Amino acid sequence: MISDKRLIRYLLGESGKKNQRRIEKWVSGDTFRQQRVNSLREMISDSVDRTESHSEQMHEDWQLLLSRMKGSPEKYRLANRVNYRLLLRVAAVMLVMVGTALFWMLKDQRYTVPASRTSARVITLSDGSLVTLMPGSSLVSPARFTGKTRLVRLSGEASFEVHSDHENPFIVKTGQAMVEVTGTKFLVSALPDGDEVEVHVESGKVLFYNSNVLTKDAFRVGLGAGEKGIYSVSRKTLDKFNDFALLSTP
Repeated sequence: MISDKRLIRYLLGESGKKNQRRIEKWVSGDTFRQQRVNSLREMISDSVDRTESHSEQMHEDWQLLLSRMKGSPEKYRLANRVNYRLLLRVAAVMLVMVGTALFWMLKDQRYTVPASRTSARVITLSDGSLVTLMPGSSLVSPARFTGKTRLVRLSGEASFEVHSDHENPFIVKTGQAMVEVTGTKFLVSALPDGDEVEVHVESGKVLFYNSNVLTKDAFRVGLGAGEKGIYSVSRKTLDKFNDFALLSTP
């Protein structure tokens, strides 16, 4: 993952040729990364425009301050030759970095596949995980994962192929239950009008919780490859079974 700081340096033309080629290769062919770079480019442009619009007034204020400093030492007179454009540029970059962090932390992306659609939709999340969203389903995910967990919210049915990251667990919340993994392939079925939440594990291991909030009454089961878990909302039961459909798959 290339940080926003490095991308900003690239967009300002301050990266070396080697880093430029690396970033261009990293961005190429990835729609999400291209959107991320375009958003940063727009934010830099807006910040520079805003700061430069006040540059003339800043210069006049600085001149007035110097004129009132009787017997100013040489170091203050030298300050009059400061490259104001450079200072404004640095200020703009700082504004962009702070604004970018808030932008990516607060911005959520919603993916929806209408029930009338006959095909599923494949989504690539910011960590490289793949989600196949089934018709009639929706997924809410941050544009960029931050913090110690990778949290998404699902309504309907989707299969996941999660990028392995043991330090930052991947969590799927359905409104009635929760699934936690570090890196595996599994399917979650949580239809809005259904009474059951199902989890089918193709590879790896997952933790299946009977609640999306970890309280003293919450409990969980561990599921491995070839197993499925079913949580009944009405009966408040969470059971584990062999998934013969997966076990019979060659």
